[in-house]
Amino acid sequence: KNNLWDVVTPLLIGDKHVGNIYSGQFFFEDEDVDVGFFEQRAAQYGFDREQYLAAVGRVPRFSRERVESLMDFLARFSTLVSMLSYGNLKLARAIRHQARTEAALRETEAWFRLLAKQAPVPIAICGLGGRIEYLNDRFTAIFGYTRDDIPGVEDWFDRWHTAIWVKA
Repeated sequence: KNNLWDVVTPLLIGDKHVGNIYSGQFFFEDEDVDVGFFEQRAAQYGFDREQYLAAVGRVPRFSRERVESLMDFLARFSTLVSMLSYGNLKLARAIRHQARTEAALRETEAWFRLLAKQAPVPIAICGLGGRIEYLNDRFTAIFGYTRDDIPGVEDWFDRWHTAIWVKA
């Protein structure tokens, strides 16, 4: 509309257009500036003719090769910014999801610990390799063993079998 050139590159995040990157206005070196057009604009909008034409004279002039190089750079830059932004959004969603999952896990673990602690039956929980990770109070009260007494499943079976044979 104003007889100036501008390089505009869209900025996308995913498939959503979120903005544009503008280069600023310029003239091509190989084109003639229509001074009459700018004189008419100054008159139309009530601008001081001399100041307006002086401002038009300060508008940069670029070769078509330089503008093409700028367009190539802006397209690559826009793509990079878009990819990084989209990746950051996905990462933020994953972090929020992970935080919700961890909170749910903590809540489930708390419920499990409460149920195991208050259970009316003996409970022993073994980890990988047969290491005893947990004995509830009922287990200790009935059998008289703590985790220090039976650190592993084999220790439990050794003591249990010994206790059975001794009583028999």
